[in-house]
Amino acid sequence: MRSKKFAEQDLRRTSPISKLTIMSHFTHKSQACVNGKRRPGENSPAHGRMDAFRGKRTVNPSTHPAPSPLLAKKTPSSPPLDVTKERLFRELGYAAPHEPLEEALREAGLSRPDKGRIALAKRERVREILEERFVRVCARGDCQREAVELEGVLPAATSAQCDLCGGSPVERLAERVARRCLEQGVHRVCVVGGSPIYRARLNELLGKQLTLRLVDGKANRDLTQAEADLAWADRLLISGPSMLSHKVSQLYRPMPGKTVLVKRRGLRHMLEALQGP
Repeated sequence: MRSKKFAEQDLRRTSPISKLTIMSHFTHKSQACVNGKRRPGENSPAHGRMDAFRGKRTVNPSTHPAPSPLLAKKTPSSPPLDVTKERLFRELGYAAPHEPLEEALREAGLSRPDKGRIALAKRERVREILEERFVRVCARGDCQREAVELEGVLPAATSAQCDLCGGSPVERLAERVARRCLEQGVHRVCVVGGSPIYRARLNELLGKQLTLRLVDGKANRDLTQAEADLAWADRLLISGPSMLSHKVSQLYRPMPGKTVLVKRRGLRHMLEALQGP
């Protein structure tokens, strides 16, 4: 390739039209090459053009718009590891005031009252401690009258979370369940698990029509006792979500038509499960 010096000498000896051709050639080369290397996309308007005098790269906004921030790649957020205690208490069914709940967690060594959040890994342990010490009661008149004789009464966040009625008049439901059980030939009922309040309330509602055996889901129990319960009962309820240890629940083998797993907490759900399919 001829140097620019010799090209300029030729330029002085050429015609005006040739001069324009040579200058266009070197202007094009200065745009396309930097330090002897070809610039990729030198003639593409999407990549801009090179200013021959300033050496600055300019971008045409009409052909090369800036990327939208909505199209930026987002990294997935990690799931939260904790939650506010106020939210946890309400999810577990306890309305304000929450001071008695805070004190119970402090005594159990799970949290201090001055801390506003608690680890989600402690949720099940918190639920167990609160179920053992408190009774959630809604604003229904019959529930309030019955709660006078109970200890550890706190307002329920919703009527459906009331430990006494579960959001519906349980007396009429219990009468209907007892009648349905007798029609099906179910006279002996064993209930495994559930809080002491649940078991006492079931005995009040069904003890006159049915023969009940109420098993503490936290007590020590062996396979022989579990097999005896299965042989004795016409129907056996396993209260899954309420005060039932895994080592006790696994003793009771599933028996179609006899064993029923109660999947939701509340006296109403337990009664509905008892009446069978």
